[in-house]
Amino acid sequence: ARVAMRVLAGRVDLQPAAGGKGSSDDDDGRAQLEAGAITLREHLMEQARVTGLGQRDKALVELIVDALDDNGYLEEPLEEIHARLPAELEIEFDELRTALSLLQSLDPAGIGARNAGECLALQIRAMQGVPLVTRRMALTIVEKHLAWFAQRDITKLKKALDCDEED
Repeated sequence: ARVAMRVLAGRVDLQPAAGGKGSSDDDDGRAQLEAGAITLREHLMEQARVTGLGQRDKALVELIVDALDDNGYLEEPLEEIHARLPAELEIEFDELRTALSLLQSLDPAGIGARNAGECLALQIRAMQGVPLVTRRMALTIVEKHLAWFAQRDITKLKKALDCDEED
């Protein structure tokens, strides 16, 4: 059976996909779907497990996963996470930054973002089938002009991007 994945309050919820087979009176199907719900942490760690990361990298990814809020954002600065690590582990800040990049490459797109702009940028980079020029413009908007976009200030966006209304 086809399922769709939703992340809600830190949990990954598997549900019948649109157009999938399933009826409201299929009690066995619902029981299987409820049993299939896993936490976001479990979902991320399973992906990290199959990526072939070394034990140290997996441990650093897990450390960052544990710092995520219920929406999958990393609100605590990496510097603070690094500062509370025991010095005897000799973990370089760049290792932690690499672990964050590894986490951000996992599904769902946008996981581990530190703000809305970064979340959108991660999702745009993960898009399949969207022309590169469109993705580049969208990235420029979310990385540099998100406030104008949120305010729907198309005039400023057109000027900053040197494009027309259609673009």
